[in-house]
Amino acid sequence: FSLDASSQSWLPHSTLPTPYNFAGSSVSMPTGVYLFERHHDVSLFLPTGSTEWLNGPNVTNEALNACAVAISASKFLVIGGVQDPTQVEEFDTVTSTWTSWPPLDQGRWYHSCMRAGSNVVIAGGLDLDQHLLASTTILSIEHKSHRPGGDMSLARFSFQMVSHEDKLFALGGGGGLASGDYEGPALDLVEEWNEA
Repeated sequence: FSLDASSQSWLPHSTLPTPYNFAGSSVSMPTGVYLFERHHDVSLFLPTGSTEWLNGPNVTNEALNACAVAISASKFLVIGGVQDPTQVEEFDTVTSTWTSWPPLDQGRWYHSCMRAGSNVVIAGGLDLDQHLLASTTILSIEHKSHRPGGDMSLARFSFQMVSHEDKLFALGGGGGLASGDYEGPALDLVEEWNEA
């Protein structure tokens, strides 16, 4: 569906080649939208202005429960996921090539990520033992290095990060425990990222 701003209603837009009902990741680029499917090492691609989904680039590892984030007009990262929770893979939409970055110290899946200036903020999710994470990793785009960031006040998984007016927010998700097991209620708390 696509949102018609004038009528404030959702209109049919396109049909995916296969049913898609499980957490994956997507990223919007000037060339189009990339969608990483469940349990596949391939992706889908919707070219800008088109309503037909095409096969996208093959991925190094499955991107189930990973996050994807644009780092320039022509490059994006796929970070973490069930198959390889420490992976950081860069895709160049101009050359159609993947480049591996150094792996994360803290593996994650069901996490979220968002660009904040010259960094990518990676937060929350689950570790390999399905323990909820409140921790944050700060990934430098320029140096391809990472460092720990501050913890969220609540551990959460399957949540969204959004940027608004140069601020970064973590919204919803499941969990609600300071740390611990993969359980807990849906969250209504919104947290704001503070880089200080």
